[in-house]
Amino acid sequence: IGLNTNILFGLSGGTYSVAVSDVNTCLYAQTFSIAEPVQIASAITSSSDALCYGDCNGSATVSVGNGTQPYTYSWSTGGTDTVEVNMPGGTHSATVTDSIGCASVVNVTINEPAALTIDSSVAVNITCNGASDGTITITASGGTGIINYSIDGGSTYPSTTGIFTGLGAGFYNVSVQDSNGCTTTGSTLVIMEPVAVTISSEIATDATCNGANDGTI
Repeated sequence: IGLNTNILFGLSGGTYSVAVSDVNTCLYAQTFSIAEPVQIASAITSSSDALCYGDCNGSATVSVGNGTQPYTYSWSTGGTDTVEVNMPGGTHSATVTDSIGCASVVNVTINEPAALTIDSSVAVNITCNGASDGTITITASGGTGIINYSIDGGSTYPSTTGIFTGLGAGFYNVSVQDSNGCTTTGSTLVIMEPVAVTISSEIATDATCNGANDGTI
């Protein structure tokens, strides 16, 4: 290094030679080694994605090696342990710091499915008063896996096609659910029926003579 001093600061790990001479030019030399710990390293060992769009139920686990124990953990989502839970979708970071202040940062991406949305829901009225030939057709997209459809507000999800037939007049509450159990509630559809046909009066007039064809109703 070539410094004329008996104290050196800020040295990195490595081997250094020190030479000391007196006024008589007597020389004394010695070699010193400054050790340093192996660089701290961290890694994400496992993670799980959010189940539904907008959920905060993802998780991740960070592991660490080298450095100097003990370690402290700091997640960008607020956690301070090796395992972080209740994570939203997105890219997050974990910072692991050892006891002498050396740090390692690692990122993890928590995925989330597309939003489960109801694209359309159409009701067709019944044809006659008292009939049960109304229909409802629902289309939906997003979510995970197969989408199931409900017209009773989510009490049951009996259809994977979104087509309901043989319906009577009434109110129907639309809901859809994907394979992860994520649900979206739609509108309330009304199937109407026409007014019942009624006979308001009946008048009959008899034929005038036997065999005549002049009676009326």
